[in-house]
Amino acid sequence: MHRIVDRNHIAGRRIVWSRWVVFLAIVLAGVVTSLAPTEMAIAKTRHRHGVTPQIINGTPVPPGQDRFVVALLDMSRGPTQFDQQFCGGSVIGRQYILTAAHCMEDPNLLGHLSVLVDQVELDSGAGVVIDVKSAQIDPNFDASSIQNDAAVLTLAQKIPRQRSQRIAVDGAGDGALTQAGDSATVAGWGNTNPDQGPPDYPTHLMQADVQMVADTDCATAYHGNFHQVSMVCAAGNSPSRDSCQGDSGGPLFADANSAHPVQIGIVSWGNGCAQAEFPGVYTRLSDPDIASWIHQVTANHAPKKHRG
Repeated sequence: MHRIVDRNHIAGRRIVWSRWVVFLAIVLAGVVTSLAPTEMAIAKTRHRHGVTPQIINGTPVPPGQDRFVVALLDMSRGPTQFDQQFCGGSVIGRQYILTAAHCMEDPNLLGHLSVLVDQVELDSGAGVVIDVKSAQIDPNFDASSIQNDAAVLTLAQKIPRQRSQRIAVDGAGDGALTQAGDSATVAGWGNTNPDQGPPDYPTHLMQADVQMVADTDCATAYHGNFHQVSMVCAAGNSPSRDSCQGDSGGPLFADANSAHPVQIGIVSWGNGCAQAEFPGVYTRLSDPDIASWIHQVTANHAPKKHRG
């Protein structure tokens, strides 16, 4: 199911993990959790349960860190950014945002779509909100199989230079950063409660450290619905860590503690959230076709990570 969130159906706000609804019919007897606009009908609400909210067993992102992470805002959803946020994204150029294709499936979204840049706290009044001028979806995106789940948004104006931090996109094609056991980080404003109770959406950006999962293990978990050319899996254990509804479109990145982190995936879909037997599924950005398409759309304005 997609990991998109719609907080309007629960007196709340966002689209949750786009582990597509369509995918539900395909995956065993499991419930796949995705973040697509189809899920914008699952609006988020604030439920505190007396605990500090986390992505799923994650930690708050300190102000000034991970400044390449942005919130996608549907301005028609309500008066606050908490109501409006439904997906995540990443800055790959001063005028370009990378997100999931399933976040952009609503044909009416573009007329009231904006992004919140350089701010970890929703509704703080300190971030920069910029309208989206256009959206391009990977031409090979398949809504039924969720393959090539990538989209590039072009902003109506450039992000102010002092508020802009870009992240390099893994375009090496060799999968060097996505080997089984490699460490990665995922960030977003998505649901922090993986249980069956009401969802809990934080106002603060959360992050969690995860490990890459072998393609063979991911294929076994999803019984043929995992396509390793354009997908990659990651999960965290002890305790279980994962992205969830509302995190769709956000970045999975390596070298998080370095001065030059590299985005290796886009939050896409999964079966539930933080379930040990079902890792999160991400768009694989080292897929040469996806990497080449992103580079072409951004016309050399996005930094691209090469190796070898």
